[in-house]
Amino acid sequence: MASSSSKAKLSALVAAAIALASVTDFSSGAAVAKPVATSLSRVTGQPFRECRDCPLMTVVPAGVFTMGSPAGESGRFVNEGPEHRVTVARPFAMGVYPVTVGEYRAFVRATRRPATDECRIYDPSFVEPQLVRVRGKNWRHPNFPQTDRHPAVCITFEDAKAYVGWLNGKVAGTGAYRLPT
Repeated sequence: MASSSSKAKLSALVAAAIALASVTDFSSGAAVAKPVATSLSRVTGQPFRECRDCPLMTVVPAGVFTMGSPAGESGRFVNEGPEHRVTVARPFAMGVYPVTVGEYRAFVRATRRPATDECRIYDPSFVEPQLVRVRGKNWRHPNFPQTDRHPAVCITFEDAKAYVGWLNGKVAGTGAYRLPT
């Protein structure tokens, strides 16, 4: 039986993975995941990077956790419930952080992928924040200062899929990177 500390770590890691995986509009950043080889050459909780331009990854162990927030929780959004148990049947690797500007820049340099001419950003003036389109903004110029260590934003789903394809070409034979679902 796992200790309460290891259960808490599993719950936090998986909750972070699920939160990253729930991104359906990549304007706010992208994440990557990949299955872990059955030989488990990677240790849970030990970050690794498969190539110089690859994202920092960590292994999320198999286990069970409770997802969702209690119905009576203050500030809870409708889409945060109901609470339910989730089983992670097999370990998998997940990006420790969203893909960074520097990681995405390496992809763009290598592939010459053009930037979009608009960015979708959350407008907090709505009762529930909504995405609005802002023309003339993109991952290079998102309307706020960024360094190579910040999350890449203002990229499309197609951009994210192309980035993952590029990663898979760089690390052939180590297991397929994919977008979390």
